[in-house]
Amino acid sequence: MRRIIFMGAPKYAAIILEDLANSGVEIALVVTQEDKPSGRNRTLSAPIVKETALKLSLPIAQPRKLDDIANDLAALKPDLIVVAAYGQMISDQILAIAPCLNLHASLLPKYRGASPIQAALLNGDQLTGLTLMRVRKALDSGEIAGFSLVKSSRRNLETLTIALAKTGAKLILNALKRYETLEFTPQNSCDASLVKKVKKEDGLIDFNRSALAIDRAFRAYYGWPGVYLESGLTLLDLEALNAQGEAGTIIAIDKPNGAVTVACKEGAVRIARARPSGKNAMSALDYINGRRLKVGDLLS
Repeated sequence: MRRIIFMGAPKYAAIILEDLANSGVEIALVVTQEDKPSGRNRTLSAPIVKETALKLSLPIAQPRKLDDIANDLAALKPDLIVVAAYGQMISDQILAIAPCLNLHASLLPKYRGASPIQAALLNGDQLTGLTLMRVRKALDSGEIAGFSLVKSSRRNLETLTIALAKTGAKLILNALKRYETLEFTPQNSCDASLVKKVKKEDGLIDFNRSALAIDRAFRAYYGWPGVYLESGLTLLDLEALNAQGEAGTIIAIDKPNGAVTVACKEGAVRIARARPSGKNAMSALDYINGRRLKVGDLLS
């Protein structure tokens, strides 16, 4: 099996890394992002790829700039460099070390950029997938060596990420075994679309949207940043329904299940759990009881 350097940072990359290691791939080095402060106390938090590499007893590098360790990477004499959501541009200096393959979580040239999984969910794609491509300096523009399809309908960010990563690990393993026979096809850049990095404010919603749009945002931003109202109320469990009413008003209360249904511009959403700003999660029923809200009142 080939000797590789692996580059990645989030859960998507961590799943791929673990599957590659468990399949006997020789991983000379895992390169990931630096530990970053997170939470209210700004405690340093490691990328999940680092945690996975430590569990697998793999060597790790966390350079601020990738070029800073270019000589170290070259000294490892890798057969290939494998990239999965690393989060930094890869320079010509690094590309000169070994052939570099990127496992991108979309069907390129659709959804080039930082948030392809979220984009597929936001747009309601029934199918998405992965593309194995040669890394070029221009963002996600390299020639394509293969792809795999994955059903995205009704999944959320967490479940779709896992499905894509597990499928992607199989795709890259197959490519590693037959690298010399891979055929690379140029992308049609005329069909390209670019998606940006998700920000906290992307999760802000209101009920003047359609229930379908809110449901898609809920699934796309599941975990982080979540979907939340102007008041800071985060909606933790919801589904779209075919019901009508004045946008933002409570139209039904399900006391046995602790759920509340709120009308949207089109349709309605059934909310089972929510978390007020600075408080613990609770049932939607407990939240409206605490606010003394009833059917016909606005949820905020």
